[in-house]
Amino acid sequence: MIFADPPPETLYAFTQDPSLSTGIAFRSQTPYPIPEGLSRNIRYARILQYAYSAGSSELTGIHQYIYHSIATEQEQPALSQALKGIAMVELHHLHLLGQCIMQLGLLPTFGYYQGTRRARWNSGFVQYARHPKGVIELSIQTELQAIEYYQSAIGRISDEQVTALLHRIIEDEEEHIKILEGLREK
Repeated sequence: MIFADPPPETLYAFTQDPSLSTGIAFRSQTPYPIPEGLSRNIRYARILQYAYSAGSSELTGIHQYIYHSIATEQEQPALSQALKGIAMVELHHLHLLGQCIMQLGLLPTFGYYQGTRRARWNSGFVQYARHPKGVIELSIQTELQAIEYYQSAIGRISDEQVTALLHRIIEDEEEHIKILEGLREK
């Protein structure tokens, strides 16, 4: 297993615009463990597929954060910037999970499994809040659900490389909650 940080020129390209730079780190500073040479395990891949693109998934979170970033941009620019920064970290999570899913033997398609039945991701999973306070509360709830799912997945996956990545992703989700709680206090 190797450890790596996301490439700043791609993951955080939006911070090149000084008007968007907040000085906030939207992720834990711990390097991401990158699983390598995983053995084929379809059961593990399906567990990760749910975190990748089910109703409460990284894919849904990205869409939700981007929508709320756009919706709050005029009236709450600091909130909008934070949501955009968090979305970029969630995008990196999506990429890391997709890489694991591939190594474990499935294609990282935008769908998930309910038992043995395949279901597709759809935009109906995105929840919309209308006011900044609602956006923050919904975002915190989304992060808590993600942490709960990742903890459950860790209990069902015995591959140390995969669980190390999931623990690391949880660190980011906890960081997002701290950021959102700080914005709630303002």
